[in-house]
Parts: sequence; structure tokens; C-alpha cells
Amino acid sequence: MPRPGSPIIPLLNLTSGPGHPVAGTLAEGDEIGGLRVIEAPGHTPGHLASARKLAALEPETVCFGHGPPLTGGEAFQRFVAGLPEA
Repeated sequence: MPRPGSPIIPLLNLTSGPGHPVAGTLAEGDEIGGLRVIEAPGHTPGHLASARKLAALEPETVCFGHGPPLTGGEAFQRFVAGLPEA
């Protein structure tokens, strides 16, 4: 994230669109729009365990908080199988 006052912030605001009010929070097991919420904290030591938890569901599509969706369940399964044990 850029530092407060960074000249790039106005550009980011142009591409991200307006904010939206939050009506509630989501938790593990909730469903929204036909999608099940999986709690998977990122960028932490427990992240690998979360990948295994997600892989156990055998998803065809995985949507992350950043980057494009990962499609093709077999590729994700191979990726997780190659991770070191936590």
C-alpha cells in the first residue's frame, strides 16, 4: 500500500471506484451469492494450512482478495500437494 499522502493515491482512487457501506461481516461457513465463505488468513505462517483446508473442498475456482481468480481445480490440487508440511 502506498504511504499516506503519496501522489499515486488519486490514481488508485480513479481505478477502484467508490466505496460501499458494509452491512455486516462474513464468517466461516456463510454463503453469499451461492459462494461459501472460507476463513483463510493470508500472508501469515498459517497460510499453508489454509491452502490445504481449501484444497480439501476440491474447488474448481478460487477467488483471492487480490489477483485474478484461479480456475481449474486440478492445477490447484497439484500446487497444494507440492507445498511443504507446515
